[in-house]
Parts: sequence; C-alpha cells; structure tokens
Amino acid sequence: MTSPADAETVDAKKAGRAMRRQMLSTFGCVALFPLAIILYGQYQLHQAKQSEQWPVVPGKIIRSFVKTSSSEGVTSYSADIKYAYTVQGVEHRSAVVVIGGHSYSANGTVTRYPLGKEVSVSYDPGKPGRAVLEPGVFFYGAHEIAGMILFPLLTVASLLSLMLRRLMEEEVNLLEKTLFVTCKTLVFPLTYCKEKLWVVAGLVGLAVGLMASDIHPVLTVWCTFFVSFYGFLLSVIVALKFIDWLKSLRSQ
Repeated sequence: MTSPADAETVDAKKAGRAMRRQMLSTFGCVALFPLAIILYGQYQLHQAKQSEQWPVVPGKIIRSFVKTSSSEGVTSYSADIKYAYTVQGVEHRSAVVVIGGHSYSANGTVTRYPLGKEVSVSYDPGKPGRAVLEPGVFFYGAHEIAGMILFPLLTVASLLSLMLRRLMEEEVNLLEKTLFVTCKTLVFPLTYCKEKLWVVAGLVGLAVGLMASDIHPVLTVWCTFFVSFYGFLLSVIVALKFIDWLKSLRSQ
C-alpha cells in the first residue's frame, strides 16, 4: 500500500516532469527563430557559391556615399552603394556588394567603390535584376547572429533541465552531463585565474585582435563567442569587485 508521503512524492515528480516539458517546449519554439536565420544564411551561402558561375558584364558605380543615421543619441554609419549594368539592352541597378552583407567599414566600402568607377558585375542569368560585385564571397553575419542567440538559449534550457532533474533525483542524460562538463571547462579559466583577471582580459583582447583581422570565418565565429562569453563574465566580476571596493570605503 502506498503511503501519503510516497503519493506526494510521485505527484511532485509528475508536476516537475510536466514543468520541464513545458519549459523545453517554450525554449524549442524560441529556438525556431535562430534556426530560421541559419537556414536563410545557408540559402545566401548557396547563392554566393552559385554567383561564381554567373556571367559578367561591365557596370558603373552611380551612387557612393556614407549614410549617417542617429537613434537615441547613437550615430551609425553605413555605405550607400548602387551600380548600374546592362543585360541584353536593358539597364538594371543593384546595391549588392557581397551576398549576405560584408564586413567592410562604411568609409572602406566607399573608398573601394567610389562614384563613377567602372566595375565588373556578375548577374543571375535567370533573374538579370539580381547581381553582385564580388561573386563567390560570403559573409557569415547571419550564422554569427544565430549562433549568439542559439548557443545561450540551448545552454540555459539544458542547465534548467539539469537542475530540475537533480531536484527530482532523476537520472541525468548524456547530453546534460556533457553540457555540465562543458560549462565547468568554460568557467575554469575564470576560477583558475580569479586572482589574475588580467590574464583573462589579455585573452579577450587577443580574441578581439583575431576577430578584427578576419583571418578565417570559422576563427572569427569562435573569437566572437569567446569575446562575448568571457567579456561578459569578466565585466560582471570587475563590477562586483568595484562594488566590494566601494563598500569597503564606506565601512572605513
């Protein structure tokens, strides 16, 4: 015969499982957004590869200047580039420099493509209105944005699921064990260098330098993650130390 305490334990575990499933379903729905961004990025990557086979015609830069926009006191700059080209007697215009965007600065883009410059334009033979100035080149901006959203989302969801499993004394699956070990590994440099935070700050600076040099897209993505993760943790630790310092001054 089941005792009331055992029945309450079973009900609590059922409620915990239902809560975990509901939580994971919510995180899964939110994860559809970055997954859609990745799919769109893959489509652009396919287009960039296809553009290497597109026919080439001469074109001319008809607009090139740095556009300034301000929002909430923050000023941003972007390059406004447009070029014209002719296919079978019909003039077309496009503003695509690199499919998927590019990492050039606004001034750098305008310097690269000044007004009146003669350029080679690769156009899609199926849709002559679709063209690009730098065929075969691709910028992994969509993948970086999706990764910066998806990785923390999956990490938080898995950690919350792990905590709920441990609270209900359930067996932890392999994925959650792997995530737990990975998190301990990621936080290890901060715990190991807790008295030497300048070491972590130096690593973040090195990652920023590698990111700015843009040696390889994969390296850039990993450096972006490293800077985002360790830079955030480092800023939190420095802020906490500053607060402790202010408290010590107040007590004195």
